[in-house]
Amino acid sequence: MPEKDVVELELYLIRHGQSVTNAADEEQINNMDYNMREDPVLSEKGLYQARLLGERFADIKLDAVYSSCLNRAVQTAKGILDYQKEEKPLLVNPVFSEIHQPSYYRGTSIEALRDICGYVEPCPSADFSGGLIEGSENDTDSVIQQRAARAVNLIVSQYSSGEKVAVVSHAGFITHMAFYLMGFKEKLPDDVDISFCNTSVTRIVFYKKGTHSFGSVVFRNVNDTSHLTKDLIT
Repeated sequence: MPEKDVVELELYLIRHGQSVTNAADEEQINNMDYNMREDPVLSEKGLYQARLLGERFADIKLDAVYSSCLNRAVQTAKGILDYQKEEKPLLVNPVFSEIHQPSYYRGTSIEALRDICGYVEPCPSADFSGGLIEGSENDTDSVIQQRAARAVNLIVSQYSSGEKVAVVSHAGFITHMAFYLMGFKEKLPDDVDISFCNTSVTRIVFYKKGTHSFGSVVFRNVNDTSHLTKDLIT
């Protein structure tokens, strides 16, 4: 009798919480300190969203948590790890950077990230030769899709025994990762878009080939913000 629904990996793609630039208007952003503008931290609302996200995952034993090396993603990931029953590292990797980051800004430092999240550890397979940020404002869809492929392969090459893995990243790059997994290898579709909300969770289940009726990669939910309370988002 053939195996039925053999799960190899549960992947959670999570957008960071609201940042101070998300909450600001254009004039306020222009008046911000250079580092704050290019690498913003979470707003008070964003910190609350991260806590609610952590509560949501409190009863889900995550086997690994990854994030980009940008402040807002690291702070959001800390919100998740604070509620895990067993302490584990936050594996930071430039491959998960937001798209179209200015080439003149290459991030802060691992030490600075550890100041805001004591769980931070450099991902062993990461390339930090170009700083803590990968990509530039000139990247085409094709270039970003190639990075999305590397990001996806980083995870699926390491986990195939039913592990639960969270990746905290950014709306633009999560879009590319999601569409890559939908089969768009070179560019995004012209007539489809997903507006990923702050701390939204997209859960993707990878099944052993031939064991699930809907295929080996199944999106269980997309852009789920059910952990956010009505009072918070109004």
